[in-house]
Amino acid sequence: MSGKLLDRRIAAHEKVIALATEMRVMVFSESGEVRRAPQVMISRDAFEDWFTRFTQLSLEGTSWLSTTTKREVNFAQDYLITLHFYLERVPSDQFLGLGEIIRQDFVDLSSSLEKTAFTFFQSGVRKLQPDSLDKWHKYKRTETDRRLGSTLLITNQGAFSQAQNDGQTR
Repeated sequence: MSGKLLDRRIAAHEKVIALATEMRVMVFSESGEVRRAPQVMISRDAFEDWFTRFTQLSLEGTSWLSTTTKREVNFAQDYLITLHFYLERVPSDQFLGLGEIIRQDFVDLSSSLEKTAFTFFQSGVRKLQPDSLDKWHKYKRTETDRRLGSTLLITNQGAFSQAQNDGQTR
């Protein structure tokens, strides 16, 4: 029985590592100079498809994740929901340029997701039982607000408004 529990915990953490790796895949913009952006920001369709996939995969194994990994996944979801909201009225052809602006956020989020998952493999994998479901699955609101507030997404939210306005004047 303990082998199956361990397999589920390992699989859940491996999914987080796979999602983190996907976040780091970059494309090169053709805006006259070489600038990078997350591949998922090529277009609205690419972002929507990936956002849905991220949500589905991260939810599948949530119960089996360590509490620290679960909190980090939830923070990434908070970030992506905020990004999704900012992109609602932005034309698809503006996504890549905005992706250039927030590229480092994707690198940072993927790194923190990967670190928490690897911490499980370094120490938590020896525990045969999952972390208690009684532990809160998100960071405290003040921590989430502080971290979101320091992202390039939030500090450059004017660029998203400008992209929306540029799309309306066409």
